[in-house]
Amino acid sequence: MSIDVNWPELLNLEDESPTQPRYVRLKKRIHDAAASLPAGTMLPSETECAALASVSRETVRKAMNLLSGDGVLVSKRGHGTFTAKPHVATGLNRVQGFTEAVTSKGRRASTMVVRLDREAADVATSAALQIRKGGEVWALERIRNIDEIPAIVETAYLDVKLFADLDKEILTGSLYALMRDRYRLHPEFGEESIFAINADRKLARQLDVPIAAALLASTRISVTRHRVPLERTMRFVRPELCSYSVLLAESTGLRVRSESDPD
Repeated sequence: MSIDVNWPELLNLEDESPTQPRYVRLKKRIHDAAASLPAGTMLPSETECAALASVSRETVRKAMNLLSGDGVLVSKRGHGTFTAKPHVATGLNRVQGFTEAVTSKGRRASTMVVRLDREAADVATSAALQIRKGGEVWALERIRNIDEIPAIVETAYLDVKLFADLDKEILTGSLYALMRDRYRLHPEFGEESIFAINADRKLARQLDVPIAAALLASTRISVTRHRVPLERTMRFVRPELCSYSVLLAESTGLRVRSESDPD
């Protein structure tokens, strides 16, 4: 989206008393400007912002990275930096898939299947799915997009015995809808563990973010009403696009992971 914005005036730091670091003042200037602009408005490049604000590119990069982490801006590699749309919040109090969460916000969800392989379950997956170690599972890796922007990389591990002929199904939609409609298995309950990581080279490429960018990561295990395990899914999430929300109750708790706990 291209609109007429008086960036020289908006980014001018000369009329401010230098009581705070430049990147903090620039961050506030850009934040205030973004709040008044439509989602999808393109910002000037780092070089242009540096010239307009009379600061270094490193100062601009620091301010924009902070705003991206806050969900105010979103960067598209090769295209530029834009004001962000409101992020999609996934509730942790019910089993909800990505497609359902995105469409409920009036956004457009799309999916690219990276791979679907049969492989032997590792220790964590066999325990989660209650199958023997080395039992055969599907490994379904997908990139989930919000309005064509890569938001999540997820890998779902599913028991081949429960989901026969999965390789013959269309896997670009809701996996939970497929479970319900095709296999008559309804995910009713689940447990999700959330932690933070930095993007490695592969995740950076898949999510179109810099290497070492901060990501949310989670491990989800969902089961049916009769406690039949359906999935063990790993997700890596761009936090400026998606977040998690939870309704606090007596059963809501903080679990401290041990060094040997992979989840």
